[in-house]
Amino acid sequence: MDSPVTDAKTQSSDRRQQNAVDAIAAIAAETLAGASAEEAASFVRALYDKAPAVDLATAAPRDRLGAALQLLAQARSRRPGETDIAVFNPLDVDHGWNSPHSVVMIVNDDMPFLVDSVMGELVGREIAVHLLAHPILKVTRDASGKLQAFGEAAVPEAPRDSMML
Repeated sequence: MDSPVTDAKTQSSDRRQQNAVDAIAAIAAETLAGASAEEAASFVRALYDKAPAVDLATAAPRDRLGAALQLLAQARSRRPGETDIAVFNPLDVDHGWNSPHSVVMIVNDDMPFLVDSVMGELVGREIAVHLLAHPILKVTRDASGKLQAFGEAAVPEAPRDSMML
């Protein structure tokens, strides 16, 4: 049975996590316009929903938004059955956001053991992981693979994409 102290710590951690995600989404609303802002805020919430507050706090909300927007841009065009992988070192001058670490972004059909496989490969190469964000989202795509909608906005029977940051 959880003690009241444990419950209070969990609630405090949950509040910090929600506040961190809200701060990132607020920057999207401030810097983008109209539907783009709403879409970005929705994606931010989906991407960072389960990321620990302590991990989110290791970068500025502006940089977390930049990472989310870049992953969303990567997800905009992908045919089912194809994997889209990007590995890079983000710099403000090139990407509009910074990270002191190399970044791996993967968009793939959802299937078992994706996270385990990626983490196993990174650990096997002695590469530290500083943040793992991994939403699995329903996606609606047109015939060419262009993203039409994701999450709640996708059609109910839509397939799911695994997105990893």
